[in-house]
Order: sequence, then structure tokens, then C-alpha cells
Amino acid sequence: PRPALPFNALAAFDADLALSAAEIIESGASYRDLSAELHLANGALRLDPLHGMVPGGEVNGALTATASPPGWSLHLAAPALALAPVIEAFHWPAGATSGSTAVKLDLEAKGDGFDDWRQSLRGGIGIAAVDAAVGNAVLRQGLEKLLPAGSLPLFALKPEGASAVRCLALRLDAEGGVLRFTAARLETSRLQAAAAGTLSLAARTLDLTLVPAVSIAHDWVIVPLRLTGPLAKPVFQPDPDMSDADLLRKGDCAAALAAARFGQPGPLPAPPPAAESGHKKANLRGLLDSLIK
Repeated sequence: PRPALPFNALAAFDADLALSAAEIIESGASYRDLSAELHLANGALRLDPLHGMVPGGEVNGALTATASPPGWSLHLAAPALALAPVIEAFHWPAGATSGSTAVKLDLEAKGDGFDDWRQSLRGGIGIAAVDAAVGNAVLRQGLEKLLPAGSLPLFALKPEGASAVRCLALRLDAEGGVLRFTAARLETSRLQAAAAGTLSLAARTLDLTLVPAVSIAHDWVIVPLRLTGPLAKPVFQPDPDMSDADLLRKGDCAAALAAARFGQPGPLPAPPPAAESGHKKANLRGLLDSLIK
């Protein structure tokens, strides 16, 4: 187990500080007007409010840590976080990425170290974006890392240029160190995906249904997959009867975005182009059969 962090030291001090920074440059992105008020008393540390201007807009939040019982809570909201700097922060090629995403964190955990936090984490994470663009190189790189080789015809997704993102919606709810995919949906001009299931931080295992689809020759080629087992080496199992494909077929952006925004109102994506809305949902076997005939 990892060593415990010195949460008990909070009980030995009292303090009130105002922290600020005019500008911080990280991975080429500018973070301005950063400020926080620190209050430490009776074994409780509060950074509240936290505020700053990030690429795309402002971010607000609060962080609390307590000595007895040891633990922390984090609340963070960034209504308009620019996508390109976020991607570049992970050292991925942003390319022609544009637009913004709304991010909200509402998390807490008990204990004085990472092992305890993995078992006690609870709260929610929400990410939502509409009418943006993501570089195809990012989409390809993400899928290549996540999916087994040959499971999806990535040749249809050229690395050049960008794909228009109608909606990106992700909502994770944590309880007892288990993350549940309450909503997970991505709709772009060339790629669609949906997911459901759980990820256990304590056991370091996952049990997910992942349904990616690529647009090829006016068809959406869907390849549903089940991911189970340890995080380090999950087992991929295709869905032979395509029943998992309903996760993508029957879902919609509006419901997924509402979940990702914690029920708060927000913009909805523009209707898909007529040509795109006329695409059929096919599986890879059906597409190959049609090409042979």
C-alpha cells in the first residue's frame, strides 16, 4: 500500500491566506487571473472559492480537506473549456480541433491515501460538448489505444482534417469506488460511439459495453464489444447477435447531454445533415456481404 498523506497535520495549524497568480503558461495554454482563498481551522482546510480564466472561459470551484475523519471533497465547474488546449495538455495532436466543452466535477473520498480513496470515491463527473470539431488524428489515436487491432475499420477515418462533433456527452457516477457510465455518447460526422457499464477503481477491473461505429459508403458500420476483466489487460468479446448495438441505435444526444450537465439546461446540437441522417446502421458482416454480391 502507498504511504498515508499527513492529513493529521491539518489539526496543528490555523491560517487564512489569499493566493493569486496573474498568468500561468502550461503546454502553450494561458491560465489567467487565478485566485483562491485558503482557510485552515479546527483540522479543516478549505480552498473556497477557487477561480480562474482558462482557455475558453472561467472555472470556479472549492476544495475541502479534513483531518478527522481524513478525507476531501472537490467541486469544480468549467462551463466553456476550449477543447484544443485540453487535448494538447495530454500531448495529443489537436490538429483542426475547435469548440469548447463544459466540465463539472462533484467528488469526495474518505481516508488519507490513494488506496482508501479508490475504495470510497463517490460523486459525479460530467463532460458535455455540442457543435465542435475534433481532429481525426485524435479520434484514431484514441480508438487505436482502446480497441483491439482489427476490431474496427479505422482506414475509413483518415488522419487528416477534422470531424464535426454534433455532441459529446459523458456522465460518470461514483459510489464506493465504482464508476458507473450513466451516459456516454459521441456523435461526429465520421464516427459514433456509445458506452455503458462500470469501472471498479478498488478492484481495478471493468465491465463495459462499447459500441463504436464508422461511416463507410453511406452506412454506419457498428461493431459492439464487451470489455471485461483487469484494467491493465481487459478481455474484448464481440457481440455476435448485435443486441448491444441498441445502445447506440436507440440513444439520443439530448438525454445524454442532460445527464452530463447534471440536469442543468444547455444548448442542443444542430440537426444532422440530410445525407447523414439517411445513413443506415449496418454491421461489418452485412457490409461485407453486400460488397460481395
